[in-house]
Amino acid sequence: MGILSLVQPSFLSGFKLEDWASLLAANSFHVDPRYWPRALSATVGSAATSTLSLFEPEYELTPVQDEVWSRTIFVIGLPRSGTTHLHYLLSKNPQLAYPPRLDCYNPHTFLRLHRLGITKLLSLVPEKDRQIDRVQTGWLTPEEETLAISVLTSQGASMASVFPSRSEHYYAQGPFAPNTQEADRWRMALKKFSQKLVKLYNKPVLLKSPENFLQIPEILRVLPLLIPRPEADHPE
Repeated sequence: MGILSLVQPSFLSGFKLEDWASLLAANSFHVDPRYWPRALSATVGSAATSTLSLFEPEYELTPVQDEVWSRTIFVIGLPRSGTTHLHYLLSKNPQLAYPPRLDCYNPHTFLRLHRLGITKLLSLVPEKDRQIDRVQTGWLTPEEETLAISVLTSQGASMASVFPSRSEHYYAQGPFAPNTQEADRWRMALKKFSQKLVKLYNKPVLLKSPENFLQIPEILRVLPLLIPRPEADHPE
């Protein structure tokens, strides 16, 4: 494991400070000593996020944008079935938008970050091959929205990789959680994040995550897609 991986906070710096502190408290502040530098950088990053979020623009949609939001596209399939490749191909369509890593790591502040021109700086950072499938990834390449939802809710499978000792707890969270409040938080986070993306890009948004294969009914509760019905047969 490289030194950088022990320091860089990944998506953890996208938490607001109070949420990050609550998450640490829920896990009894148990952090392996080798990850103390990462926890420190995440804490500093979350403090910056809390400050920047005070200046995040409103994301209430206009009627036209609300119609665009209703055309959100979900790439759904089992893990390792080619959904990442399909997601990348569809992302090349100029009529569609997608959340890059920048947006998914910073769901509280990405509208402000775009306005500050951070994308110009991040475009200079070279992309890297993902080891699992050799896909080119970077700050501006398509990313899974589940990371953003985990930051907004402090729950879900993404948190299981951060606190593996409580992985079963986090895997049980999400739209199907026995706790109705947790399920509502998941739906509200999906709605908030997808609407903010439409506010920024003014295009139908592509969302992709293997977890969505199991969450289709809950997705439809958030965003009831318009599915055309077959016309009834008429007698001659």
